[in-house]
Amino acid sequence: MDQYEKVEKIGEGTYGVVYKARDRITNETIALKKIRLEQEDEGVPSTAIREISLLKEMQHGNIVRLQDVVHSEKRLYLVFEYLDLDLKKHMDSTPEFAKDPRQIKMFLYQILRGIAYCHSHRVLHRDLKPQNLLIDRRTNSLKLADFGLARAFGIPVRTFTHEVVTLWYRAPEILLGSRHYSTPVDVWSVGCIFAEMVNQRPLFPGDSEIDELFKIFRIMGTPTEDTWPGVNSLPDFKSSFPKWLAKDLATAVPNLESAGVDLLSKMLCLDPSKRITARTALEHEYFKDIAFEVGFVDADRGQIEFGAVTNAENEEPWSISNNGRLSTEENEDEEVSRLAISAWEAREEEIERKKMEVKEKVELQLGRAEEETRRLAQIWEEGLVTWFTRARSDGRSLRKELANVRKKIDMVNRELKPLGLSYQKKMLTESERLRMQKLEELSKNIEPTH
Repeated sequence: MDQYEKVEKIGEGTYGVVYKARDRITNETIALKKIRLEQEDEGVPSTAIREISLLKEMQHGNIVRLQDVVHSEKRLYLVFEYLDLDLKKHMDSTPEFAKDPRQIKMFLYQILRGIAYCHSHRVLHRDLKPQNLLIDRRTNSLKLADFGLARAFGIPVRTFTHEVVTLWYRAPEILLGSRHYSTPVDVWSVGCIFAEMVNQRPLFPGDSEIDELFKIFRIMGTPTEDTWPGVNSLPDFKSSFPKWLAKDLATAVPNLESAGVDLLSKMLCLDPSKRITARTALEHEYFKDIAFEVGFVDADRGQIEFGAVTNAENEEPWSISNNGRLSTEENEDEEVSRLAISAWEAREEEIERKKMEVKEKVELQLGRAEEETRRLAQIWEEGLVTWFTRARSDGRSLRKELANVRKKIDMVNRELKPLGLSYQKKMLTESERLRMQKLEELSKNIEPTH
């Protein structure tokens, strides 16, 4: 940890404290997540291992970058790129943001790109909210953060935990108790964030699970077997729920253009099987006026999108020509194209090198953590064996001593029997009787050896 100097505490994540810090070697400002290992009996918290393993694979321009992992005796530190602004702070500090539909559109597009990338790598985020969307002031790019609740998913979809996602952004299938959910839960959360950017306030600000459900139903309508097949069989669905009819969604987001309302309605579809996917949402007509605005190639899709050229791993976007366009026209400046291609190739090589460095560091730190866990388990096991051995030995000693005392008493009884019972009692001192009584009690608590 000597390489990093803490500057100030900036918040708390899913499982630890987050600091603004400085890299003493590069003088770069970074974000430092500290995880307290002594709170976990089994070593590194599962949430931390989950975030590390996922972020090792998540290399994308719209996902926060994990730069380093540092493991000390009682601490695990995750080193991230530093971004001091999140979407929640931005909306709170910039009231005019809601009046800038183009900026809302670009932020939404980037959220969907990040989520589509996650889903294509079989990862659910599960904790999407404005506070977990970080903004790079330099490039105005938006990045997904805090993967503490994220899970890799498979087919068939596994049973997951019920309590995920901050209440206001929680999908109805989770609120109704479903444990078999998948990528649509993230799309619902993005839809709620979309509406919040437009309205400058949450769309479904419930103060309890049932209140959250009813706020959703008042706008989207109470689901039925016709609108959502299988809803009646969900654990927390009640036939006694009020029967609200769906409202015109445009009345809930009056400042949103019709194409945006259409996209939002598809993202907030109650039936998760009919909810639009993040990848399909990126192709919605709502984004048509920004697709060629700045002009860049998205290597994920091989299509033109807004922004700047992105490399194959979708790291930081960069411009490739003075006019911001990537063109195949014959009159394109060949020198600019050559430099762009060289820069792109160099960037790819740098990305691969950094990925290998991070992979090696993470594997080293995880290996140390696993070794420490095994060492502690061995110490614990050896301690238990020693304790049981001593207990058995003490038990045998007590039984042996008790047997000797009984033999002596029997011998005395045989010798004194002619003198009568009253005399025998006198011969047994009070201390002997107490000692025998104590030994009798101890013998009852010791299991016989076999």
